[in-house]
Parts: sequence; structure tokens; C-alpha cells
Amino acid sequence: MYDFSLSMAIADYIPVFFFLMTMIILQWSLYGAMYKGSYALLAAGTMDVFIAGFLKATWKLFYASGLVDFYLFNYVFLPMQSFGFLLLGSGLLGMVCIRKRSDEGKRLVRVLAFFVSAFLLLVIVCVFFSLSGSWKGTPEMYRGTLFFIVMMVCGLGCLCAVLSVIAARLEKPWLTVLFALSFVFALAMGYLSGKDSHSAVVNWIEEGTNILSQGLLMLGVMLLHKHGLSRIRFTEES
Repeated sequence: MYDFSLSMAIADYIPVFFFLMTMIILQWSLYGAMYKGSYALLAAGTMDVFIAGFLKATWKLFYASGLVDFYLFNYVFLPMQSFGFLLLGSGLLGMVCIRKRSDEGKRLVRVLAFFVSAFLLLVIVCVFFSLSGSWKGTPEMYRGTLFFIVMMVCGLGCLCAVLSVIAARLEKPWLTVLFALSFVFALAMGYLSGKDSHSAVVNWIEEGTNILSQGLLMLGVMLLHKHGLSRIRFTEES
């Protein structure tokens, strides 16, 4: 049984709102600087993370009010959020790393080749692990928490690293402090979420840490936007 209060449940919407504002500003500002594929990854990841956070906050609100324990809203949170951060981090990384445009036909072939190769590799890895454990009989339950946390950390790391690079290019390197602190607080929140989440004290600490993390991220992106984020370009037209 979880020790949630209505005030705690409502506070859980705050970091979700901060994240949404951050990503709206970021997508609005970087639209002209990103390839279609990179922007699609950023947009898809944003929606994934936002929906995961909103469902988790709603589960907590329903639970605290005594209405219903909509447990699936809680269970889908970590997988959805992890994949979401990985997607948006990949989108921003693609914006920075892909330097030169080729013609549309060649670009489409390269994109298709990349995703087909990635899909086939993923299938091969899954089949390999499945065959390696087929002799064990009845499969054991596995939550995969560490797997999802690693994905989330990689995505968050890419997000904060790219924003730091942008801050340096806009000659505002002091903003990297905000993104570094946001990343550290996000790691701390992940650590706390693995502890006794049934405790009200731990949940309030986790809540405050998450609000700080998303608040610092939003502040940093707002300041980047103020200092010319929409003018940043990493690609070269050919």
C-alpha cells in the first residue's frame, strides 16, 4: 500500500508540465535546424515521455483519492519513459552529428538502410537470447529495471550534452551548469525511485528532486531560446 496524499499526487503534475513546456520551446526553436528524421525522433520521444509522466501522475491522483488503483498507468511508466528519452536523445544527437545533406533519393536510401539494419540486428539479438534460455523450461519473471534505467540515462545524457553544446555555440557556457545539475538531479531521482517508494517521506524527496531536475531543464532551454536558440544550425546545405 502506498502512502500518497492528494497534495503529493497533484505535485506530480508539476514536473510533467515543466517537461512539456521545455520540449515545446525546444521543438519550436530547432524545427529549422533538424532533419525530418531527427525531428520525428524528437517529437515521438517527447510524446512518449509526456504521456508516461501524465499517466503516472494520474495513477497517483486516483490512488490518493481512493477512486481506483489503475495500476497499468504505473507499470507502463518506466518502459515508456525510457524509450521516450532514448528517442528524443537520438533525435538531438542526429541533429549534431549529421553534418551534410545529400539529395533526397540518397538520403532516403540511407535512412531505410539504417533502420532496416537496426531492426534486423535487434531481432537477431532477441532471438539469440531466447534460444540461449530455451532449455531452462518455465521462464522466470524479469522486470528489467536496470535495462530501462540505462536507456533513460543514455537519452537524458544525450539531451543535456547537446543542450550544453548549443549553449557553448551561443557563447553562454554558464548555462551548461543548469543542464548538468538537471542531469544529476534526474539520476538522483532514478536512484530514489528504486528505494522504498511506499514511504511518504521518500516520495516527497523524489518529488522535489524531479521538480528541481525538470525546472532547471526548462529554465536552461528558456534562456537558450532567449539568446538565439532558433538561429542555431548544425547542418550544411549542399
